[in-house]
Amino acid sequence: MLVSPALGQTAATSLPAPATAEAGVNLAGEIIVTAQRRSERLVDVPMSVAALSGETLAKAGVTNTLELAQVTPGLELPMYGAYTQPSIRGISSAGSGLADSSNVATYVDGVYQPSQSGQLADLPNVESVQVLKGPQGALYGQNATGGAIIINTIQPSFTPKGLLSASYGNYDDKAVRGWVTGPITSQLAGALAAAFEDRDGFNRDLLRGGRDKGLRSHQVRGKLLWTPVGETSFTLNAFATKRYDSTPYAGQAYNNVSIATPVAAFFGTPLPTEPHQFAHNLQPDVRIRTAGVSLLGKIPVADIGTVSTVTAYGKVKVTDFQDSDETGVNLAALSDFVVKQHDIIQEVNFLSRKFGGLTVSAGLFYMFNAEKYDPYTFTFYGGAPYPATPPPVATFGNHTQNKRNYYAGYIEGNYELTDALTLTLGGRYSSERQKVYGAALPDPNMYPDPRGGFTFNKFTPRGVVRYKPNEDATVYASVSQGFKSGFVDANAVHPCYDATLGRATQCIPPTDPVRPEVVTAYEVGYKGRLSDAFSFSVAVFHDDYKNIQVFVYRPSTGSQYLNAAKAKIDGVDFDSSFKVSPDLTLGLGAVVLDAKYKRFANAQAFVPYGTLIDGVPLTCADSFPGGNCSVSVDASGARMMRAPKLTLTANVDYEHQLAWGRIGASANLKYNSGFYFDPVEDIKQGRYTLLNAQLFVEPAGLRGVRLSVYGKNLTNKDYLASVLESTVSDAVSYAAPRQYGVQVEYRF
Repeated sequence: MLVSPALGQTAATSLPAPATAEAGVNLAGEIIVTAQRRSERLVDVPMSVAALSGETLAKAGVTNTLELAQVTPGLELPMYGAYTQPSIRGISSAGSGLADSSNVATYVDGVYQPSQSGQLADLPNVESVQVLKGPQGALYGQNATGGAIIINTIQPSFTPKGLLSASYGNYDDKAVRGWVTGPITSQLAGALAAAFEDRDGFNRDLLRGGRDKGLRSHQVRGKLLWTPVGETSFTLNAFATKRYDSTPYAGQAYNNVSIATPVAAFFGTPLPTEPHQFAHNLQPDVRIRTAGVSLLGKIPVADIGTVSTVTAYGKVKVTDFQDSDETGVNLAALSDFVVKQHDIIQEVNFLSRKFGGLTVSAGLFYMFNAEKYDPYTFTFYGGAPYPATPPPVATFGNHTQNKRNYYAGYIEGNYELTDALTLTLGGRYSSERQKVYGAALPDPNMYPDPRGGFTFNKFTPRGVVRYKPNEDATVYASVSQGFKSGFVDANAVHPCYDATLGRATQCIPPTDPVRPEVVTAYEVGYKGRLSDAFSFSVAVFHDDYKNIQVFVYRPSTGSQYLNAAKAKIDGVDFDSSFKVSPDLTLGLGAVVLDAKYKRFANAQAFVPYGTLIDGVPLTCADSFPGGNCSVSVDASGARMMRAPKLTLTANVDYEHQLAWGRIGASANLKYNSGFYFDPVEDIKQGRYTLLNAQLFVEPAGLRGVRLSVYGKNLTNKDYLASVLESTVSDAVSYAAPRQYGVQVEYRF
């Protein structure tokens, strides 16, 4: 597909992979990945991995994490409001509550990213991205039931080099990105990266005219590499980002399903009739600020092996401005919604050298994570049309916090039974302790949940048999488990202080904690090269998925988490690369899925108020005409949410050297057969095809300069990027329309 066709040409290597993630392409042109926490050739790794270099991502027009789905079959990156919810092979998170981590673990420079909102970031200095498909319960085990995304940025180098690019596109899109690295002393090297982008909105404002606020993004990242002696190294990394983006909430009510639609029609307030239109009395926006620092170490231990360490601190603040009724009538809104999160991570990993035929890897992981609503406030107003601002009729909300302490340890052994046959056995034990604090408004204090804390434990094993008929081929069979911790739904806990008792009590009966998810995955695969020009990989997999965590969003009466019973996922994952000539490379990848709920008898779903059911109009106490009723249905046998039957990617990459310079062209295509956003198949994303392309020239007289023109979504396809169903409305927003522009780049 989009990876280098050089799957293997020399003897396999197994090198210790420190937290700095030594991934990329080696001198032989082979792709090196760290999917098993050690540096290995991609062809030797017995699992499905999409490995993408920084150059590949640049040619595909990928500039942020959301766009990774464009180049990775089986990966979807929908939004839930302002929260990123990666989906790999149909497994994804269904909500965005406190402590509800993504099912796809994201690591940046070896550091786990627990915040769903903090995962939305620009990629100005990306060196490589690895998408690990299938549960990663043993090695990358933090809630990774679906897989993992490993992002590595440019590392400090003792060879001076750098990149500076500037681009301008439609929607007045101005962007500057760059990085530089080089030596400071003989043992100290540094790297500095920064990115800036300012773009107008994609969506037309039917009330005020013009468009939404668009994107305003800034990012800076600095690194220091210290190599005191031999192969010992320490890397200090610090970053800060600011991303203001109105796109996720500048949407509309799907099919005009909103409690405010009848009122808007009465007042004659405009209602959207086409994609990329909105009519909100509240200006939509999402403001995300992140910052963090980490220290990563790589320490050889005599002739035993290598120890790598990660010590990290990070914080995220998200402020949402959302008009929940999705109309120009001032009726219902998230009037004050601030999410704050911070985490401390300590990790120690060990990789032994080879003792005979045995290699051992082991590690310990600790994370403290605190996340809170500060506050969450939902307000009903009198229903006057824009620009009138009637007084509040009713306000609901809380101050709530969830604190987690997560401990894990893993060990895995690889034993070469013969020169060609290797057996891998390992596992990870996870233990997560949670405590919840909160109070219903107007009480500004937070009290501990009177029930105390809750602990969730699980051992997740992994076993692999790998056979290598030659150095350029691998056949494997694996069984592994993934675990996503249960959690206490903080929104369903409302402690308050009882002055008579002198302690906190429960104002509202709490719901039981959500049980952990468990995925047991079976996979059989092949990776190899049929010739010097053609290489491919194919995997057949089956997942048994139990206790699926499902989120039901009820803004005014309190949201709810449930466990679905069982699901099964069967599929085929294919990836290939064909080097037609020294100048031309073709790639093709596809994932075919059959993902269904085996048993889901009490699925909570949203059905429009007044819908005829057995000839009787549906009514409910928690909504109004125009909105939704929350109902319980039997979704057994239904297709899983966000699980398209087919995703396909294809790419063409051409470069040719002429006397006056080098020219090149690249294009990548993404096809999605469509999927549903809910278990009753109410909101559907139909099939769609996206096409990105780029043309460039590198004049011989301007060494290091590249001039290019680019286009994204050239088919100008309207497809859903975010869906937020509730009793108030079916709120949706659309992904970016056609974008195009010019770019100048200087590399040294």
